[in-house]
Amino acid sequence: MSVPPRERHPRAAVLGQLPRMERADGSPIRVLLVDDEPALTNLVKMALHYEGWEVDVAHNGHDAVAKFDEIEPDVVVLDIMLPDIDGLQILQRVREADGYTPTLFLTA
Repeated sequence: MSVPPRERHPRAAVLGQLPRMERADGSPIRVLLVDDEPALTNLVKMALHYEGWEVDVAHNGHDAVAKFDEIEPDVVVLDIMLPDIDGLQILQRVREADGYTPTLFLTA
């Protein structure tokens, strides 16, 4: 029994790109983007949307913790310096709730 190849993005063959990443059920990857700089969050959100990912944004630590529990993201993109809770404290709370969520720090 052969497994059909994953469907590639229409331009993937031309550009030599890999297929888009998705969840095991075929739905888009969910990202929680946490940063207090709107210009940066807009840029990163646009880039991740281009990849077909769903992006929720939090501009402070309290919103980040609440959204993490609400949306159960597949990955967190996190600034260290936030106006209320620092990113390391948010990471600690994330790890306590779910030790497996990959986290990428964006920081100046």
